Amino acid sequence: MMSRVRDPPLDTNAGDDPGLRARSGEPGRAHLLLPSFVGAIAWASLNPVEAFAWGPGTHIAVGEAVIASLHILPIGIQAVLRRYRTAFLYGSVAADISFAKKYTPVIGT
Repeated sequence: MMSRVRDPPLDTNAGDDPGLRARSGEPGRAHLLLPSFVGAIAWASLNPVEAFAWGPGTHIAVGEAVIASLHILPIGIQAVLRRYRTAFLYGSVAADISFAKKYTPVIGT
């Protein structure tokens, strides 16, 4: 017959050990962690100075990396990207171009 090993009873007087406090059911500092984390993510997402958004250079670099790694793609996709390499790279930066249009002055009007 196998005897079952039981965990020793938890000390309800956990003192300053947050691990014991959390296991004993007493509130610890874990309730402060989630709001802090959510606040940090919201700040980073909404603060455009710290967004470090990708620009056209990054999109061209990623497009070039895809073109350089055609051997790992399925044959059909390889054929399309080989034939339309320039169109693929233009499509990689098309959103950047149209987004940048609203920041350039209109010439000739």
